[in-house]
Amino acid sequence: MFFPFPDGLHPQGDVIIYQSNDTNITTNVLFKNETFWMPQKDIAQLFNVERSTISRHLQNIFNEHELDKSVVCAEIAHTTKHGAIDEKTQTKNVTYYNLDAIIAVGYRVNSKEATHFINAIRAVLVKCSQPVSEYNPDTDIVLRDILLDFRGKSEVVVLEYENGTQIPFTELPTGYLRFFSMVFDIACRGYLLNKDCNPDGVVLVDELDLHLHPSVERTILKRLRTTFTRVQWIVSTHSPLVLSAFEQKDGSNVIYKISKEKDDVVLVPVANMQGVDASTGLKYTMDTPDDDSRLNDYKEAYDFWKAKGDAEKVANLKEMIKNIVGENSLFFQMLK
Repeated sequence: MFFPFPDGLHPQGDVIIYQSNDTNITTNVLFKNETFWMPQKDIAQLFNVERSTISRHLQNIFNEHELDKSVVCAEIAHTTKHGAIDEKTQTKNVTYYNLDAIIAVGYRVNSKEATHFINAIRAVLVKCSQPVSEYNPDTDIVLRDILLDFRGKSEVVVLEYENGTQIPFTELPTGYLRFFSMVFDIACRGYLLNKDCNPDGVVLVDELDLHLHPSVERTILKRLRTTFTRVQWIVSTHSPLVLSAFEQKDGSNVIYKISKEKDDVVLVPVANMQGVDASTGLKYTMDTPDDDSRLNDYKEAYDFWKAKGDAEKVANLKEMIKNIVGENSLFFQMLK
């Protein structure tokens, strides 16, 4: 389960990281400011190398300006028992490095554990990019591989698409960058906590649709659920595209609308919205009124009288719709 530690409690938590089927190690992981932090000795333990190796790679990362040291490092005060005087404590600062630094080191470390870490993350990103069904191919984001390219003085993470196109991770369009960053982040946290990119747990995502490309909005929940199969998802969204693609037929998934009744906030179950159009989804899940209710009324009347074969009424209704939206409107042009 991925939750920040409350302010005022212990500065780090003891977390078991399963190193193999028959071995485990205990390391300290701090979750703060929406990311994980670890000291050098625990990063070395994670990748099974000497601490000096981690120190050297971090120094190179900072010297080459791959990461900003002031952003990815933090001094954390640790209080421990005094070594010589009973019942006395001593405090010292320990440098922690965040998830960006841990990943950067993972790409540079030449060890079995580091290779396993990178390959596990790569496999998750590739899997989550695959089409969700034969009816929704969405081949624009299908990945073939994740590469490490040398550009200038820095090593750059590059996504290689199925069609051969290669784009640096940081240069992705915002709508796709948000998607891959979310998957990347969840996979890394799962690995750091459990040595498994598909951990058991609960993940909370606020505003799931934020900055996503519309094509990804329609498939995001299915992609996450088929990639992280042992995770329970709790998400919030205002997107009708997310809601209309949400599968509820088996009863295992539920949509709730947050409503206020007098002084209480209550969760109201929402009917199965899968397949409805965006306007209907907004109306019934978020009480959003129609932009112009006349259009829906005229369209219903248009379809009714067209089925009845009343050409005069059909022509009059078509003219009324044209006067509202214009002749070049797709809504008008779709009238049959």
